Amino acid sequence: LIDRLFFECTELNSIDLPDNLKYLGNESFRGCEKLENLTIPASVIKISVNFDFDAPHGLKHIVVDENNQVYDSRENCNAIIETGTNTLIVGCQSTVIPNSITKIGIGAFRNWETLEKITIPLSVVEITQHAFEGCSNLINVISLSSTPPYLQGEAFTNIHPDAVLYVPDVKAYQESEWAQYFGGGIKALEEESAEPFVDGIYYAFNEDGTSVSVTYG
Repeated sequence: LIDRLFFECTELNSIDLPDNLKYLGNESFRGCEKLENLTIPASVIKISVNFDFDAPHGLKHIVVDENNQVYDSRENCNAIIETGTNTLIVGCQSTVIPNSITKIGIGAFRNWETLEKITIPLSVVEITQHAFEGCSNLINVISLSSTPPYLQGEAFTNIHPDAVLYVPDVKAYQESEWAQYFGGGIKALEEESAEPFVDGIYYAFNEDGTSVSVTYG
């Protein structure tokens, strides 16, 4: 598949990718705002780092064929994951990040204007550049790790100006590079008590608030 093959195909609402497809190129579906479902065949062995959709998006469901040896969409997460590195490389507005993910890839959610809330599980240790850049309606971010995951440049640039970050250890995040991105402040995770079920995850604190138990729904 050559670069930009479906670039700005604004009326494209469905597609069946061939079973012998090997490569998904740069900006393959960029601007395909009516495309709601995408299935990655088992044959795909390479997805470009600049594979993206760009806003506005209609994509709600991403599935990787279970026989693909390089990529997966484990736990019905609505994302593309590089299996060998546990890196989430492409997300969408319906993505639930699995607790086995250790890294969120370059531009994985870039310019998803429909994304309002995301939960970063305990397993994530790194969020790469531009991962959530341009998610202008992203106003609620939950990070479940007490140690702030490492952020590369512009990871949360141009999210909602009043975005709030909820974390187990407020001080640790306030003293990290995370603080620059959240105009609404950094708050203790228990303050997000109105919705104990968030993005497919239930969380609960022990009595002194020093630890959190996580259950995936």
